[in-house]
Amino acid sequence: MLSNPLVRLLGYLLFISPPKAIEIIKNQPAGGELKNLPVWMIVLLEGLIRIGLLLVMSTTIQEYILGKEIYEVMHLDDCFSLIACVGLFHFTIYYLLAVCYSKKAMFHKMFGLYRLLRNLGYSALSGLPIYALGNLAIAEKWIDMALTGYLLPATLLMTLLFAMAGVIEAIVRRRMPLGLDDSLGT
Repeated sequence: MLSNPLVRLLGYLLFISPPKAIEIIKNQPAGGELKNLPVWMIVLLEGLIRIGLLLVMSTTIQEYILGKEIYEVMHLDDCFSLIACVGLFHFTIYYLLAVCYSKKAMFHKMFGLYRLLRNLGYSALSGLPIYALGNLAIAEKWIDMALTGYLLPATLLMTLLFAMAGVIEAIVRRRMPLGLDDSLGT
């Protein structure tokens, strides 16, 4: 896993890195407030906090960095909504993996399924730069308006290419996904 703390923080804020619910529970003191809560509740609380952080980032980018007009032209609301949906999907499959983790016989089968589903979720994000920057280029007239019809197919093609790469990677790789090593203690 990347050791750069800024990259790890950005991955965490953008829902790219897996939830840290099991790590949070493990690091709680014996009488800690979260120690006796079920894993699903910790995952839910962490998910709500991360969605809140994502909304704060979205608002900050809109109001202070890009401005409302460029933010809307780039359809960044759509982009952040997709990031949140993929993050929630990732949280769901993580939770299912954490539940199955207690059954050792199922665990090794589940992390392969986790890798496949995670990769397919992430592939949906691969087209976002094309989508956002393409909308900006069209709005600013950097490219011809006739190319507008190619923006969605180009975005979907990028997503499809990454989905295929994700399926291949899930089939070929046999080791535990790196983001899970710390949190599941394997």
